Amino acid sequence: MVRFVSLMSAAILLGLPCVAVADQTGDIIKWSQLPDMSVLGFDISSEKFVPGTQSESRVADDFICDDPRPVTDVHWWGSYWQAPYSTPTSNYWTDPSCTDVGIVMPTNVLGFNITFYTNVPIALDPSTTPMPYAHPGAVLHSVNVPMAAVVTNLHGVIDRTGDGIIGNVGDEAVWQYYVDLEKLDLTFPQVVGTTYWLSIQAVVDGTPIQWGWHTAEPLTNNNAVQSGPAMIWGMMYDREWVLLVDRDMAFELSVGKIPEPVTAGLLGLGLGGLIIARRRKAH
Repeated sequence: MVRFVSLMSAAILLGLPCVAVADQTGDIIKWSQLPDMSVLGFDISSEKFVPGTQSESRVADDFICDDPRPVTDVHWWGSYWQAPYSTPTSNYWTDPSCTDVGIVMPTNVLGFNITFYTNVPIALDPSTTPMPYAHPGAVLHSVNVPMAAVVTNLHGVIDRTGDGIIGNVGDEAVWQYYVDLEKLDLTFPQVVGTTYWLSIQAVVDGTPIQWGWHTAEPLTNNNAVQSGPAMIWGMMYDREWVLLVDRDMAFELSVGKIPEPVTAGLLGLGLGGLIIARRRKAH
């Protein structure tokens, strides 16, 4: 995972343009964990109404606030899978997106729940808690976003079958999802230097097709965690959060748009003042 610090550097010499890292929508990226598109990248169930149960699963990962502005945009990556057709060389279930007629995203996801939490750090004495690893604490901000407000794009395809043919049955399509919280008036304010946790959970319609949050590479900060139905998945899930060893999740957080470049000029006679005008988005 690569972290980007969104510093809007002033171009104070000869009108040099200001530079910031932006995504394809022009949003300033404050945190970035990109998806692992190798065969080692998988999807972890994070969905309300897990097929075949009356329970739900949820995955969360942490980030550090480096920019005081509120989170205005959330990007994340995920895939779909369906039992019981497992590929022979992995723990991956066949993706129903990859069909004989092309790649088509399933329509069973009705929306997403996006939640931000406080951070519970690693316990100094592991014997005092069943969750000695870092994990989410109290809920700070939670939004339910209908699928109509989610922008989706095909990010890429993993050749799970290893036959060199991308997109045929047995491969995995990885989708990018994007929500503009500012348009929904649901931005998330933070404190610089603070660690927070983010969970992204799909709301599915109960069909056998499942949704999973895609893992990221390389690893950074704390490992991701997951909650799930203990009666189905085993007693290790009898606690609120289970550690996902050596797993982090793919997501990006943004804080608004990059200001448009403007002309700087010298004003007055003799010694002039260099004025750099910027249009900033109000928060």
